[in-house]
Amino acid sequence: MRLATLIRSVMLVAIAFSVGTAVNAQNITYAGPDGAPIEGERCATPEISPQQQAAVDAFLENFLAENPGTQNRDGFYLIPIAYHIVRYDNGTTGEVSDADIEEQTDVLTAAFAFMDIVFETASIDRTDNTTWAQAQPGSSAEFAMKAALAIDPASTLNFYTTVPSGGLLGWAYFPDGCESCTYHGVVCLYSTLPNGTAVPYNLGDTGTHEVGHFVGLYHTFQNGCTPPGDSVDDTNYEASPFFGCGSRTTCGSPDPIENFMDYTDDACMFEFTPGQQERAYVQMAAFRPTMWIKVPVELVSFNATLNGDVATFEWVTSSETNNSGFEVQMLPDGQSEYQAMAFVEGHGTTTEVQHYTYSVIGLNSGTHMFRLKQIDFDGRFEYSQEIEVSVGVPGTHVLEAAYPNPFNPEATFRFGVNTQQNVRAELVDVLGRVVSNLFEGNVAADEMQTVRIDGSSLPSGTYMIRIVGETFADAQSVTLLK
Repeated sequence: MRLATLIRSVMLVAIAFSVGTAVNAQNITYAGPDGAPIEGERCATPEISPQQQAAVDAFLENFLAENPGTQNRDGFYLIPIAYHIVRYDNGTTGEVSDADIEEQTDVLTAAFAFMDIVFETASIDRTDNTTWAQAQPGSSAEFAMKAALAIDPASTLNFYTTVPSGGLLGWAYFPDGCESCTYHGVVCLYSTLPNGTAVPYNLGDTGTHEVGHFVGLYHTFQNGCTPPGDSVDDTNYEASPFFGCGSRTTCGSPDPIENFMDYTDDACMFEFTPGQQERAYVQMAAFRPTMWIKVPVELVSFNATLNGDVATFEWVTSSETNNSGFEVQMLPDGQSEYQAMAFVEGHGTTTEVQHYTYSVIGLNSGTHMFRLKQIDFDGRFEYSQEIEVSVGVPGTHVLEAAYPNPFNPEATFRFGVNTQQNVRAELVDVLGRVVSNLFEGNVAADEMQTVRIDGSSLPSGTYMIRIVGETFADAQSVTLLK
């Protein structure tokens, strides 16, 4: 039997074992719709034995050896969610608004942003079926519900909101390589979603916790104080689940009560660890490869059009993930560093085509380079290809101001011509005497020339830059201050 098949087998054993046993432990109390307390269970995800865990760890170790770097963060991953609102037959008990669904998606994206995983609502449907709504993990009612409602489980996270009996808040099944199996997905008590009534578990982090299982993470108290714990190196061992808020030490180091994979109140759980990120990456790559596709900000075109001294830039993206926006950058002719011109806001996370435009007005003559700096919400960025924009010389010529002015001992200026010709540039004193020959040569049309003035051997004073071509003559004053 191949190891991958063995993994699926042990997971199915865990699922089968959960039938009739998942709700026996009444370990929490939360507010019902009418405010009355309800006793229930924080999470009913089937636990696996140390032997099953060892088999999974061995498989992942082998997978990582064959696929090095799988655990590394090198982009963002977009997971679409199909929400299934399963209500009682009356059509009201278990109802969740579309607005609360969107907030749940936002909660998941915020929680998993540390892992560079983002979520989007792909669809929302509603079903009235009391039997399904009350289904427990591993039951025939659960499997019937999922078989009927699941949408493309290989590429979509199916998220069921129900009213499970026994006071359960939620459950999920660990990845096992069966991408198309409809039993995968997460199930959450409807009132645990943002704005629900299940205080203190009504901020949406039951969903976060169960999606943590969906991507392959165990409880932080897995195996108690006994190695390998939860198979993650940077989560401290924990003897038992932590409830409420506060602090505790059970295995010699502070318990990871702020971790999303403990049983803490929603308000007090707020982190994943780098080790959990790595384990989730390897599990998803190994067991859910169809869903685990990196979605970058896909820039499909970046073009410029020039009208006189106005350059208009247009660019198109086919998808965006965590995109804060684009900084338009310019490298002016004759300079060595790019400078920011403007910031154009992005569309966050989307799989729809987006169009952008921005214009730079008043460009000087010369050949300028432009690029986009795409910036993510977490500050990471990447550059587009460069675009060259050449602005011709208006009239017969252009003579730009020297810089700096006053100067000591050096300055530069630029000039250009609209037709190819011989040009001479000189520095003359107030008596009209040439004190320095600055430039002499044949200049191509519309190509700006940069000329250096060296005043190190000259006395302080006012001088004239005199430039003479075949079709023009021009001058400007500069001051040397020593």
